[in-house]
Amino acid sequence: MNSNFSVADAVMRAGLGRVFPAAQLAILCGGEAVFSARYGWLDPDSAQCPARPDTLFDLASVSKLYTVAAFMSLVETGVVSLNQPACTVLPELAETRPMQPYEDPLSPGDWVHVGAPGCAAEVDARQVTFRHLLAHNSGLPAWRPLYREASAEAALRMALHTFFSYPTGARVVYSDIGLILLGLAIERLSGHALDAAIGARVLAPLGLSATRYLPVADPLHPPDAADPCNVAPTELCGWRGRRIAGQVHDENAARLGGVAGHAGLFSTASAE
Repeated sequence: MNSNFSVADAVMRAGLGRVFPAAQLAILCGGEAVFSARYGWLDPDSAQCPARPDTLFDLASVSKLYTVAAFMSLVETGVVSLNQPACTVLPELAETRPMQPYEDPLSPGDWVHVGAPGCAAEVDARQVTFRHLLAHNSGLPAWRPLYREASAEAALRMALHTFFSYPTGARVVYSDIGLILLGLAIERLSGHALDAAIGARVLAPLGLSATRYLPVADPLHPPDAADPCNVAPTELCGWRGRRIAGQVHDENAARLGGVAGHAGLFSTASAE
C-alpha cells in the first residue's frame, strides 16, 4: 500500500464495527483513482456479504447538494430567479404565519427556540425568496416531525404550511424543511418528479450512473428477502423497528415516499 494512504486506511479500519458496519474509501487525483478500498459487511450480524466496489451507500443530507444543483440549472436557463418570491411557485406560502419554537429532533419532548425576545409574533411568508431557501435564512424551522403524519400527502402539507421560527433573513438555521420546499418547487417548475428532474439535470450530465433514489422502492416496509439489494445498512430504526438497508434512513424522507429534497439519494464511492 502506498504509505501516503496508510493513515487514512488505519482510520477506516479503526471505525469498522464501532462507527459503521460497512464503508468505501476512494481517493482520486486528477480524475484518476489512486487509492480504493472497501471495509466491512452488508450483513453485520453474519458477516457473509462483504462491501463491494459497487455497493450503494445512503447519501443522507448530501442529497441536498443535488437538489441545489438541479434548482440552479433552472436558474441558469431563466426558468426561475434567485430573488423570486417562493410563493410564485409555491402559492401555499402566500400568507402570514405564526412564529414559534420547533420540535428538537435530537431530544424528543424538547423545543428549540430561535426567535429572540421582542420579535414580531408573525412572519410574512410572501417575503421568502428562493435565495432565502438556498441560504437557510428563510425563517423556516430546521425540522418538523413529518414522519408522524398518516401519509405522504399529509406530510407534504405539513411542510408546506408549517409555522416559522424566526424573522426571514434574521439569522441562519440549517433547514430540512426549506430543502423539501425547494425540491417541490423543482417539480412544479420542471413538470417532472424530483428524482426524474435530478436524474436529467444533474446525474446524467455528470455521468453518475450509480447514483439514484429508491434502491428498494417502498421505504416504509421491509424489502423482499429475495431482493438482491447491494446496499449498505445505515441504522437500527426505532420508528420502523428494524435495520434499514436500501431504504432511506431519514424518517421524514421515508414518509414522503423516499424521494425528498433533503435526503434520499444513494451512491457508491467508486469512480463512475
